[in-house]
Amino acid sequence: MNGSDADKRMLDFYKEYVTENPEIIKKIITEILDSDLPVLYHCTAGKDRTGITTALLLTILKFDKQTIYNEYLLSNNYREKLVQKRLKQANNLHFLYPKMDLKVLEKLSWVETAYLDAAFNEINKKYGSIDIYIQQVLGISEDKRQQYIQKFTY
Repeated sequence: MNGSDADKRMLDFYKEYVTENPEIIKKIITEILDSDLPVLYHCTAGKDRTGITTALLLTILKFDKQTIYNEYLLSNNYREKLVQKRLKQANNLHFLYPKMDLKVLEKLSWVETAYLDAAFNEINKKYGSIDIYIQQVLGISEDKRQQYIQKFTY
C-alpha cells in the first residue's frame, strides 16, 4: 500500500461508515442526544468515527458548515504531538521496514476536509440530502430535531 492507496481507503471508509450500518450511527446519536447527563464517546483514534458522529450531531443541531468542519479539523491539533512522535519513530525505524511507505502512516494519522466531504457527499448521493438522512435513517423528525436544538443550543 502507498499513500495514494491509503487516501482512497480513508475516503472509502468515510463513505461506507455513514451508509453501511446506519443503525449503529442512529443508536449512538440517539443515546447522546437523549441523555440528560454528559456523554463521553470515542473510537480507537478518536478522529474518524468520532469525527463523523460529531459532524452529524452538529448538523442535526443546525450548526453551519464552517463550524462543523472547523470542529472536525481540531482533531489534527489535538493529535499533533502524538502523530509527530509516531511519524518520527517510523522514520527512524524505516531501515527495519524499508518497504513501508511513510505516507501511509501519515494519511492514516490525520483528518482531512476531503474525508468529511466524502461522508456528506455519499449521504447526499444515496439519500438525496442530509435532512432526509436525519429524518429517514436516523429517525429524527423535524419536531424532535427542534427539541434537540432547544436542549443543546439555548
